[in-house]
Amino acid sequence: MVDGWVEYYQLKEDQAKDFTAEVGKNRYRVHLFHASIGWVAALRLMPAEILTFSELGIKEEDVLGVSKGTGLTLFCGATGAGKSTTMNAVINSLLISDELGVTIIIEDPIEYLHNQETIFQREVGVNVKSFKDGLIEAVRSTPATIVIGEIRDSGTALEALKAGLSGHRVFATLHASSAKEALSRLRAFLDDSSSDLFIQSLQGVFAQHLINLPKGKKYCIYETLKIDKKARNIISQALDPKSQLTFNSCNFDQKGKTLIEQKEDLVSRGVSRDALNFVGE
Repeated sequence: MVDGWVEYYQLKEDQAKDFTAEVGKNRYRVHLFHASIGWVAALRLMPAEILTFSELGIKEEDVLGVSKGTGLTLFCGATGAGKSTTMNAVINSLLISDELGVTIIIEDPIEYLHNQETIFQREVGVNVKSFKDGLIEAVRSTPATIVIGEIRDSGTALEALKAGLSGHRVFATLHASSAKEALSRLRAFLDDSSSDLFIQSLQGVFAQHLINLPKGKKYCIYETLKIDKKARNIISQALDPKSQLTFNSCNFDQKGKTLIEQKEDLVSRGVSRDALNFVGE
Protein backbone atom coordinates (compact mmCIF):
# COMPACT_ATOMS: atom_id res chain seq x y z
CA MET A 1 0.00 0.00 0.00
CA VAL A 2 2.73 2.49 0.99
CA ASP A 3 4.87 1.57 -2.03
CA GLY A 4 1.84 2.06 -4.23
CA TRP A 5 1.35 5.58 -2.90
CA VAL A 6 5.03 6.41 -3.45
CA GLU A 7 4.80 5.20 -7.03
CA TYR A 8 1.50 6.99 -7.67
CA TYR A 9 2.80 10.36 -6.48
CA GLN A 10 6.28 9.71 -7.95
CA LEU A 11 7.96 10.81 -4.74
CA LYS A 12 11.70 11.15 -4.21
CA GLU A 13 13.31 10.41 -0.86
CA ASP A 14 13.65 14.11 0.00
CA GLN A 15 9.93 14.70 -0.59
CA ALA A 16 6.80 14.22 1.52
CA LYS A 17 3.12 14.22 0.63
CA ASP A 18 -0.18 14.93 2.40
CA PHE A 19 -3.33 13.40 0.96
CA THR A 20 -6.52 11.54 1.85
CA ALA A 21 -7.04 7.87 1.11
CA GLU A 22 -9.68 5.19 1.55
CA VAL A 23 -8.43 2.02 3.22
CA GLY A 24 -11.16 -0.58 3.46
CA LYS A 25 -14.31 1.21 4.56
CA ASN A 26 -12.44 4.00 6.33
CA ARG A 27 -11.07 7.32 5.10
CA TYR A 28 -7.75 8.64 6.38
CA ARG A 29 -5.63 11.75 6.18
CA VAL A 30 -2.16 10.51 5.25
CA HIS A 31 1.28 12.06 5.69
CA LEU A 32 3.79 10.09 3.62
CA PHE A 33 7.51 10.63 4.20
CA HIS A 34 10.88 8.87 3.93
CA ALA A 35 12.92 7.89 7.00
CA SER A 36 15.98 5.75 7.75
CA ILE A 37 13.79 2.63 7.73
CA GLY A 38 12.18 3.50 4.39
CA TRP A 39 8.86 5.06 3.46
CA VAL A 40 6.49 5.71 6.34
CA ALA A 41 2.80 6.63 6.28
CA ALA A 42 1.19 8.36 9.27
CA LEU A 43 -2.57 7.85 9.07
CA ARG A 44 -5.26 9.82 10.90
CA LEU A 45 -8.74 8.34 10.82
CA MET A 46 -11.40 10.75 9.63
CA PRO A 47 -15.01 10.52 10.80
CA ALA A 48 -17.36 9.02 8.23
CA GLU A 49 -19.72 11.92 8.80
CA ILE A 50 -19.26 15.53 9.85
CA LEU A 51 -19.67 15.76 13.61
CA THR A 52 -22.27 17.96 15.27
CA PHE A 53 -21.48 20.67 17.81
CA SER A 54 -22.95 18.45 20.51
CA GLU A 55 -20.63 15.58 19.56
CA LEU A 56 -17.68 17.97 19.61
CA GLY A 57 -18.60 19.37 23.02
CA ILE A 58 -19.00 22.89 21.63
CA LYS A 59 -21.91 25.23 22.29
CA GLU A 60 -23.55 26.23 19.02
CA GLU A 61 -24.04 29.84 20.06
CA ASP A 62 -20.35 30.19 20.93
CA VAL A 63 -18.95 29.13 17.57
CA LEU A 64 -21.70 30.64 15.42
CA GLY A 65 -21.33 33.89 17.35
CA VAL A 66 -17.93 34.45 15.74
CA SER A 67 -18.63 32.92 12.33
CA LYS A 68 -21.90 34.38 11.03
CA GLY A 69 -21.87 37.36 8.71
CA THR A 70 -19.17 38.47 6.29
CA GLY A 71 -15.47 38.79 7.02
CA LEU A 72 -12.69 36.40 8.00
CA THR A 73 -13.15 33.90 10.84
CA LEU A 74 -10.11 31.96 12.05
CA PHE A 75 -10.31 28.44 13.51
CA CYS A 76 -7.15 27.89 15.52
CA GLY A 77 -5.24 25.18 17.31
CA ALA A 78 -2.22 22.95 16.89
CA THR A 79 -2.00 19.95 14.56
CA GLY A 80 -4.61 17.42 15.64
CA ALA A 81 -6.55 19.90 17.78
CA GLY A 82 -9.67 19.47 15.65
CA LYS A 83 -9.83 22.93 14.07
CA SER A 84 -10.79 21.57 10.62
CA THR A 85 -13.41 19.35 12.24
CA THR A 86 -14.97 22.34 13.99
CA MET A 87 -14.83 24.46 10.84
CA ASN A 88 -16.64 21.76 8.86
CA ALA A 89 -19.25 21.46 11.60
CA VAL A 90 -19.94 25.19 11.16
CA ILE A 91 -20.20 24.75 7.38
CA ASN A 92 -22.68 21.90 7.84
CA SER A 93 -24.72 23.86 10.39
CA LEU A 94 -25.02 26.87 8.07
CA LEU A 95 -25.92 24.53 5.22
CA ILE A 96 -28.74 22.94 7.22
CA SER A 97 -30.09 26.36 8.25
CA ASP A 98 -29.91 27.52 4.60
CA GLU A 99 -27.47 30.33 5.47
CA LEU A 100 -24.34 29.00 3.77
CA GLY A 101 -25.03 29.89 0.13
CA VAL A 102 -22.77 28.91 -2.75
CA THR A 103 -19.46 27.82 -1.23
CA ILE A 104 -15.97 27.22 -2.59
CA ILE A 105 -13.63 25.17 -0.39
CA ILE A 106 -9.88 25.09 -1.09
CA GLU A 107 -7.92 22.42 0.79
CA ASP A 108 -4.61 20.57 0.84
CA PRO A 109 -5.77 17.82 0.83
CA ILE A 110 -9.58 17.63 0.75
CA GLU A 111 -10.64 16.18 4.10
CA TYR A 112 -14.42 16.02 4.40
CA LEU A 113 -16.51 15.39 1.31
CA HIS A 114 -19.51 17.71 1.04
CA ASN A 115 -21.84 16.07 -1.46
CA GLN A 116 -23.91 19.19 -2.09
CA GLU A 117 -24.58 20.88 -5.41
CA THR A 118 -23.89 24.32 -3.91
CA ILE A 119 -20.48 23.35 -2.45
CA PHE A 120 -17.45 23.16 -4.74
CA GLN A 121 -14.26 21.61 -3.36
CA ARG A 122 -10.84 22.23 -4.90
CA GLU A 123 -7.57 20.57 -3.94
CA VAL A 124 -4.25 22.41 -4.02
CA GLY A 125 -1.92 20.77 -6.50
CA VAL A 126 -4.81 19.04 -8.26
CA ASN A 127 -7.51 21.59 -9.13
CA VAL A 128 -5.68 24.80 -8.23
CA LYS A 129 -2.04 25.85 -7.90
CA SER A 130 -2.12 27.33 -4.39
CA PHE A 131 -4.37 28.65 -1.63
CA LYS A 132 -3.65 32.19 -2.81
CA ASP A 133 -4.60 31.43 -6.41
CA GLY A 134 -7.68 29.56 -5.23
CA LEU A 135 -8.80 32.59 -3.24
CA ILE A 136 -8.33 34.98 -6.14
CA GLU A 137 -10.27 32.67 -8.46
CA ALA A 138 -12.99 32.09 -5.85
CA VAL A 139 -13.69 35.80 -5.42
CA ARG A 140 -14.24 36.09 -9.18
CA SER A 141 -16.92 33.38 -8.91
CA THR A 142 -18.86 35.48 -6.35
CA PRO A 143 -19.74 32.74 -3.84
CA ALA A 144 -21.31 33.57 -0.50
CA THR A 145 -18.71 31.57 1.44
CA ILE A 146 -15.03 30.81 0.82
CA VAL A 147 -13.19 28.24 2.94
CA ILE A 148 -9.40 27.98 3.12
CA GLY A 149 -7.86 24.82 4.52
CA GLU A 150 -5.00 26.73 6.14
CA ILE A 151 -3.33 30.13 6.07
CA ARG A 152 0.37 29.34 5.66
CA ASP A 153 1.83 32.40 3.95
CA SER A 154 1.47 36.14 3.48
CA GLY A 155 -0.17 35.88 0.07
CA THR A 156 -2.97 33.67 1.38
CA ALA A 157 -3.45 35.85 4.47
CA LEU A 158 -3.75 39.01 2.39
CA GLU A 159 -6.20 37.52 -0.12
CA ALA A 160 -8.32 36.01 2.68
CA LEU A 161 -8.67 39.43 4.30
CA LYS A 162 -9.45 41.06 0.95
CA ALA A 163 -12.16 38.47 0.30
CA GLY A 164 -13.66 39.08 3.72
CA LEU A 165 -13.76 42.82 3.18
CA SER A 166 -15.38 42.44 -0.26
CA GLY A 167 -18.54 40.95 1.22
CA HIS A 168 -17.72 37.26 1.46
CA ARG A 169 -17.88 35.00 4.49
CA VAL A 170 -14.38 33.53 4.75
CA PHE A 171 -13.31 30.65 7.00
CA ALA A 172 -9.71 29.53 7.46
CA THR A 173 -7.62 27.52 9.90
CA LEU A 174 -4.44 28.86 11.43
CA HIS A 175 -1.85 27.29 13.71
CA ALA A 176 -2.13 29.25 16.96
CA SER A 177 -2.67 28.22 20.57
CA SER A 178 -5.01 31.06 21.58
CA ALA A 179 -7.15 33.82 20.14
CA LYS A 180 -4.54 36.46 20.95
CA GLU A 181 -1.76 34.40 19.41
CA ALA A 182 -3.91 34.03 16.29
CA LEU A 183 -3.96 37.81 15.95
CA SER A 184 -0.18 37.93 16.28
CA ARG A 185 0.34 35.10 13.79
CA LEU A 186 -1.97 36.67 11.21
CA ARG A 187 -0.38 40.10 11.69
CA ALA A 188 3.08 38.60 11.13
CA PHE A 189 2.04 37.67 7.60
CA LEU A 190 1.21 41.28 6.72
CA ASP A 191 3.09 44.55 6.25
CA ASP A 192 2.13 47.93 7.70
CA SER A 193 0.13 48.88 4.62
CA SER A 194 -2.37 46.10 5.43
CA SER A 195 -3.27 47.34 8.93
CA ASP A 196 -6.65 48.79 7.93
CA LEU A 197 -7.51 45.61 6.06
CA PHE A 198 -6.60 43.56 9.13
CA ILE A 199 -8.79 45.71 11.39
CA GLN A 200 -11.84 45.86 9.12
CA SER A 201 -11.96 42.34 7.64
CA LEU A 202 -11.34 40.08 10.64
CA GLN A 203 -14.66 38.93 12.11
CA GLY A 204 -13.80 36.44 14.82
CA VAL A 205 -11.45 33.82 16.24
CA PHE A 206 -12.24 30.36 17.60
CA ALA A 207 -9.27 28.71 19.34
CA GLN A 208 -9.41 25.19 20.73
CA HIS A 209 -7.32 22.61 22.55
CA LEU A 210 -7.86 18.87 22.92
CA ILE A 211 -7.15 17.51 26.38
CA ASN A 212 -6.11 13.88 26.90
CA LEU A 213 -8.19 12.21 29.59
CA PRO A 214 -7.92 8.69 31.07
CA LYS A 215 -9.09 5.68 29.04
CA GLY A 216 -8.26 7.34 25.73
CA LYS A 217 -10.93 10.01 26.00
CA LYS A 218 -10.43 13.56 24.80
CA TYR A 219 -12.05 16.77 25.98
CA CYS A 220 -12.28 19.98 23.96
CA ILE A 221 -11.78 23.36 25.58
CA TYR A 222 -12.02 26.54 23.57
CA GLU A 223 -12.19 30.30 23.65
CA THR A 224 -13.77 32.80 21.30
CA LEU A 225 -13.03 36.36 20.33
CA LYS A 226 -15.64 38.37 18.46
CA ILE A 227 -14.08 41.27 16.59
CA ASP A 228 -16.64 43.96 17.33
CA LYS A 229 -16.21 47.75 17.39
CA LYS A 230 -14.48 47.69 20.78
CA ALA A 231 -12.09 44.94 19.69
CA ARG A 232 -11.28 46.81 16.48
CA ASN A 233 -10.34 49.89 18.49
CA ILE A 234 -8.03 47.80 20.69
CA ILE A 235 -6.45 46.14 17.64
CA SER A 236 -5.94 49.55 16.07
CA GLN A 237 -4.05 50.71 19.17
CA ALA A 238 -1.88 47.57 19.14
CA LEU A 239 -1.02 48.13 15.48
CA ASP A 240 0.10 51.71 16.08
CA PRO A 241 3.91 51.77 15.65
CA LYS A 242 4.16 54.24 18.54
CA SER A 243 2.22 51.99 20.91
CA GLN A 244 3.84 49.65 23.43
CA LEU A 245 0.70 47.51 23.43
CA THR A 246 0.95 43.92 22.15
CA PHE A 247 -1.89 41.59 21.27
CA ASN A 248 -0.95 39.37 24.20
CA SER A 249 -1.37 42.29 26.63
CA CYS A 250 -4.65 43.50 25.11
CA ASN A 251 -7.68 43.37 27.39
CA PHE A 252 -10.35 42.05 25.04
CA ASP A 253 -13.90 41.55 26.24
CA GLN A 254 -14.00 37.81 25.50
CA LYS A 255 -17.20 35.86 26.01
CA GLY A 256 -16.82 33.06 28.53
CA LYS A 257 -13.63 31.83 30.15
CA THR A 258 -10.25 31.96 28.44
CA LEU A 259 -8.29 28.79 27.71
CA ILE A 260 -5.96 29.52 30.63
CA GLU A 261 -8.89 29.87 33.04
CA GLN A 262 -10.43 26.63 31.79
CA LYS A 263 -7.16 24.78 32.20
CA GLU A 264 -6.85 25.95 35.79
CA ASP A 265 -10.40 24.72 36.41
CA LEU A 266 -9.44 21.29 35.06
CA VAL A 267 -6.33 21.17 37.26
CA SER A 268 -8.49 21.93 40.30
CA ARG A 269 -10.66 18.96 39.29
CA GLY A 270 -7.67 16.61 39.16
CA VAL A 271 -6.57 16.69 35.51
CA SER A 272 -2.77 16.55 35.24
CA ARG A 273 -0.85 19.45 33.75
CA ASP A 274 0.84 17.00 31.34
CA ALA A 275 -2.56 16.32 29.80
CA LEU A 276 -3.22 20.04 29.51
CA ASN A 277 0.00 20.50 27.56
CA PHE A 278 -1.18 18.09 24.86
CA VAL A 279 -2.04 20.86 22.40
CA GLY A 280 -0.61 24.30 21.76
CA GLU A 281 1.81 24.64 24.66
